[in-house]
Amino acid sequence: MTDKYDRVIEFLCGGNKKLFDLAFDQLMQFEGDGFVDDPSDLGGPTRAGLTLKYLTSEYPNINMTIDRLHKLSMSEIKFIYFDGWWQKYSYAKIPNETIAIKAFVMAVNIGPINAIKQIQIAINRLNDKPISVDGVIGPQTISSISKVKNEFILCAEINECFAHYYRQIIADNPAMQIYYNGWLVRAYC
Repeated sequence: MTDKYDRVIEFLCGGNKKLFDLAFDQLMQFEGDGFVDDPSDLGGPTRAGLTLKYLTSEYPNINMTIDRLHKLSMSEIKFIYFDGWWQKYSYAKIPNETIAIKAFVMAVNIGPINAIKQIQIAINRLNDKPISVDGVIGPQTISSISKVKNEFILCAEINECFAHYYRQIIADNPAMQIYYNGWLVRAYC
């Protein structure tokens, strides 16, 4: 049985929400459904990867509190990811399902602009004709991904770029070392 949020997502996807469902399921493998408020984590109070800071900023009309964050249903969480991430940053426009899912999953952890920049850096490492590294899923990025001859090589390069990004975070702030293993699992998924 589908709930009202699933029906809205289905409608907004033009009847094809399979790719978002796959992306959301993979994201939840990393984020889980739990609530955390780790003092070492700059995000602050977080549930299923959604921070209180993000929700109060992006959805001011919700009147989000820690108590309300605890009580979000998984359907509400899924809808927020669809509306505030998947649709907003146009991951469905990426012409490769594996890369679209990877961009979405990584964006939740490092931010949407940084995630796409890492993909653009990977593209530039493999292409003779570089594209702009601007963090936007635009015509150059879409065209470059669609022209890839070997998806596995591009995906491996993307994974390396994400791993390097995390290593740089730790080099800049050694206190973040506690997240390193989990970050690498995400980078290489």
